[in-house]
Amino acid sequence: MGKALDLKYAELMRAHPFGTALYLPIPSSQFQPGFIGYFDSTGAWNLIGDITSSSSLPSGLSTIDGTTLKRAPSQKQTWGPKLGNETRGRAIDLSVGLGAIPMLAAAALPFNVSACFRFQADKNHGAVLLTSGPVVHERYYHKEPLLQWMKQNAKNIVKSHPEVRENGLWIITST
Repeated sequence: MGKALDLKYAELMRAHPFGTALYLPIPSSQFQPGFIGYFDSTGAWNLIGDITSSSSLPSGLSTIDGTTLKRAPSQKQTWGPKLGNETRGRAIDLSVGLGAIPMLAAAALPFNVSACFRFQADKNHGAVLLTSGPVVHERYYHKEPLLQWMKQNAKNIVKSHPEVRENGLWIITST
């Protein structure tokens, strides 16, 4: 049996320097820098807590020392389609057939012209990431304080969430 779609998608998109691509979108209220959790066998995100807030962490886990953790300013970025390995894309010219737009506007009929792309996989699989609006990049400057926190809390995390043993634990450092 082949890899699960979420793992295959992440693998195909790994050439991009934006971290691990997620097959299923996760709301920012559940997935942001400082949050910890794991992906289960279905690819679903399971939030454990926010290491910067003691009220959101299970008992037995400590918050991170805020003096060692520095958050970088948010950056807004506009992306075009991001293509995975073995995937090609081509913009399709929409100017052909636009002669009817003045008539639609004069008749007060709604119309919409937007970019159109065609995507093709080189083999039997491909991956494309499309976003609308600006993408907001949030991150911490340094990962070392997060790794130190992990070492200090690893035993208690596994004790309170045994699923982590099988699925691994993620500390979100950048979104």
